[in-house]
Amino acid sequence: MRISPLIKFFCIISLICMMLFTALSCGKVPDDEVTPGTGENEGNTDKTPDEDESKEPVDRTDPSAGSYQIHFCLGETAVFVTHYYNAGETITPPETLPSLALGAEVYVFDGWDGVSFATVSGNATYRSKVKIEANTYTVTYAIGEKKVEVSTLVGTAPRVPDISEFDLEEGTQFCAWDKTIEKYDSDDTVYGIVTRYFDPTYFLAAYKRPLLIYPSTLSGRDNGNSSTNNAAALTCLLIEENQNPQGGAVAKRIIEHLTAVVQKDQAPAFDACCYWSYAPHSGSIAMAKATPTVWDNVPMDVKLRLDVMMRAFAYLESFATSDFNAYQTGPGMLGNYSKTWNPNYRLANIPVMVYVTHYFGNGDMVEGAETVNTYLKAFNNDEYDDMIDLFLKYGWRRAMITWTAEARVSTDGKNVQGLSAKELMVSGGQAVGEDTSTASDLRVALGYGVGVGNGGKDYLYSGFTLAESDWIIRSLLMHNYGDNGISTSNKNACFLEVKSNHWYDKDGDGKKDLVAWIMGENDTSPYEGQYGMMKEFASGNRSSTGYCSHDFLLTTTMIYTCKVLGIYDLATDEYQDPNGINIREAILVGNEDFLFKNEQGYQGYATGSYGESTSSHSEKSEDKGSYFALKSLWRNIMKPELEEVLKK
Repeated sequence: MRISPLIKFFCIISLICMMLFTALSCGKVPDDEVTPGTGENEGNTDKTPDEDESKEPVDRTDPSAGSYQIHFCLGETAVFVTHYYNAGETITPPETLPSLALGAEVYVFDGWDGVSFATVSGNATYRSKVKIEANTYTVTYAIGEKKVEVSTLVGTAPRVPDISEFDLEEGTQFCAWDKTIEKYDSDDTVYGIVTRYFDPTYFLAAYKRPLLIYPSTLSGRDNGNSSTNNAAALTCLLIEENQNPQGGAVAKRIIEHLTAVVQKDQAPAFDACCYWSYAPHSGSIAMAKATPTVWDNVPMDVKLRLDVMMRAFAYLESFATSDFNAYQTGPGMLGNYSKTWNPNYRLANIPVMVYVTHYFGNGDMVEGAETVNTYLKAFNNDEYDDMIDLFLKYGWRRAMITWTAEARVSTDGKNVQGLSAKELMVSGGQAVGEDTSTASDLRVALGYGVGVGNGGKDYLYSGFTLAESDWIIRSLLMHNYGDNGISTSNKNACFLEVKSNHWYDKDGDGKKDLVAWIMGENDTSPYEGQYGMMKEFASGNRSSTGYCSHDFLLTTTMIYTCKVLGIYDLATDEYQDPNGINIREAILVGNEDFLFKNEQGYQGYATGSYGESTSSHSEKSEDKGSYFALKSLWRNIMKPELEEVLKK
């Protein structure tokens, strides 16, 4: 049927009206809303229908988010999380769920595939898919920068790698792992302890020595064998870590030592005597500062305390060893001291000044000498008070007691008035303290001096400045292996001739009595008649392997500490005495003679503070982590080096 033009006209008009009516009723669709029926954004495709920039995202784990609890479970396990919704809301499940470890297996979230989520109308529970994986932990075995990772099922002991897997450098020997994994359930790191300088057995013994701390009693002396052996063991650890840095167990153990010794009631008393730990202790601090794998990891509070400790050592030893002071006591007025006495006194105190110089000069001995001398000259009442305040702050009560000793008057009939520790240290003067020549309670005059500041002059020992520390070390070595020390004005020291037996007129009848001898079947030293014997085998009224053992510990640690720090190198020292004996030859003879006598056993004799004594001594009683470790350093490294040099 044909439609008339008039009808067509009215149809077109009606369609136009309907379109206008729709536009006026609905309005234009905004750019940031979803177009109905499309699920897409016309103007911003990053938006979703439920997003509203004006609202914070709903925290579904907060109970205030809704009145119904929706539990999302890890499969059929008891692991779940709870979200909160209101009725009519659409559930959005979490993207993941916590895993569940059960023995050697671990249940892991594997998605929501196949799970239908209904509109919320009440409490509900949904269970995810899961997958079961092996439950493992990883132990990393490390030697230096070389690492081997071992992944193992939980509940099973890890495989310990063979040392060949680490391809150690030639000359490096494995000692042990620093720990054994005992709980087979978590990641861990195990460090290998290795050495290039010591016998592995004895280096491990040094590693296991107790931490360096001093007696906790508030009175008494610091010359116990425990702190001495611990300080020597610490020196061994630092020699190894400085020369063969690993940054592992050994570095950590060193830091434990340094941290322990600065704690309350564990620091030294800072007095003067034959305190054999002082030199290796202060030398270890200097080496620690020169060893990045250690110093970079020392806590700042510990570093600050070590600074104070080294200043205290400097003040003490300036008082006790300077050419300008002649005290026969430390600040504590306990007596039994002189800087001119046997090697076990000199070697315990004088090297300390060398080490603090290196420490405060950051390796530059000239700069260090200037810094230390500045400290010493500025030691006045205020600085003294500041040090006492720091002792109190850190709980170093033994040091505080030493440095606050009161003035005393002699009771030996001479009525000498002494000064207090503060007065003596700040300004100098007369010291009066305990008489150690007898067992009585007498107080006697104990020398005179100008105090810590050396009368405003630079520190000197035997005529040598701190910048000439190599000569200070050489002087100490000459004294230990020869008759006399050396000074700038007296370089005529001669080395002692080795004797297997020692004669001394102990009963005063004008005849020499045999008082000391080698006890073993081999009763003659292989070095008989050669020059270089240790002084305390023939020190007037003393011949003792016990004292020589301390001297061996102190000289060996001193020689190698100074080598590490670049202060003095025995291997390159060409000094000779008037008899033409080179210092290297003498020390080679002296140490080997001592070791032979100590190996065989030695019947010794001595007269000291409280009369005469006899004793037998052998290395059977020596400590593995100090004496035997240092003996291995001498035999494995130092002796061969000297022998090689002397061949040329």
